[in-house]
Amino acid sequence: MVLKGTCAGTYCDGAWSTNPPINFLLEESALKKKISQLWIVKIWPMIRAELPKTHLQRKDRKGELWQNSLVEHEVGEIERVNRWLKDGTIAGGGKYRHITIRRMPMTLNLEPGAGFVNSESFIREMMAYGYSSARALYQPVRRDVRAAA
Repeated sequence: MVLKGTCAGTYCDGAWSTNPPINFLLEESALKKKISQLWIVKIWPMIRAELPKTHLQRKDRKGELWQNSLVEHEVGEIERVNRWLKDGTIAGGGKYRHITIRRMPMTLNLEPGAGFVNSESFIREMMAYGYSSARALYQPVRRDVRAAA
C-alpha cells in the first residue's frame, strides 16, 4: 500500500517491486528448508498466435511481456547458480544447492486482460486447465549427479 504522496491509500501490484520474489530461494537461510524445486505456473503467454492490432491490444501485450520478463529475470538467477554448480564454478553442499525449475506454460490463447477476470465460470475453466496441464510439473527430473550435491 502506498502510504505517502498523491497515490496514498492505494495499492500497487507486485510489479512495482521484485515480483515474484524468487531470488530469496538462493539464500542460505531458505536453503536450510531444503528447497529443491520451484514450480512456475504461467498466467500470461510468452507467445501469442496473432499480433496485437489496436492500441489497447498492444498495451495489454506490453503488460504481459513485462510480467513475464520479471519472472524470467528472477528465474535466471537460479538458473545461473545451477550452471555454476554443474560446471564446478561453485561447490555444492555449501551455501548453494541445485533448484529444479518446473514450468506449466499457458497454452490457451486467452483474451488480453483475462488474467484479471474473476467470474466463477472463468475460474472453473482455468482450474480445469490447470488440472489437465499440471502433469508437466510431475515429470521425472534428470540432472547431473554433481548438481544434486
